[in-house]
Amino acid sequence: MKKGKAPGMDGPTAEMWKDMWETCPQQVLSIYNCLVKKCFPKKRKKTRVVLIRKPGKQRNSSSCFRPISLLDVAGKIYERLLAKRIKQHPALKGDLSGNQYGFTAGKSTIEATERVMQLIGMIKGGSRQTKEKCVVGALDVRNEFNTIAWTATGSYGQKMGISCEVPQ
Repeated sequence: MKKGKAPGMDGPTAEMWKDMWETCPQQVLSIYNCLVKKCFPKKRKKTRVVLIRKPGKQRNSSSCFRPISLLDVAGKIYERLLAKRIKQHPALKGDLSGNQYGFTAGKSTIEATERVMQLIGMIKGGSRQTKEKCVVGALDVRNEFNTIAWTATGSYGQKMGISCEVPQ
């Protein structure tokens, strides 16, 4: 966790959590292992939302603001633990296509664009008789994270056998 960041509503900073981990790791682990019991403390579900104006946009509509959630450091730690657990899960290793660029570590939109341009170049390179046809489709879902069915993501994790327990 980056040092010097503002804490969430709970108060402890990243530095304080690091000190707690170094002095009493079992107590910190017990906080996170409550997930084995399939419970997540209500206070970790709270966030403070601030609105940041998008550059170059007028203030006349709600779409000109980007909502940012200021989460508790404890929630951020849990999020990182869970993300690491999901990324390392063997069931997901071969589950993603090599053409999956969005939300994939180590891949970017620049690489995706370069790959599309490479494919177009290959297609354009053939003669009139041998040229293949090419159709490019793109999908940009507006506010996808605001409308996701979170119960579905949890049940997918269970179906894949992803444990919630934090390793000791």
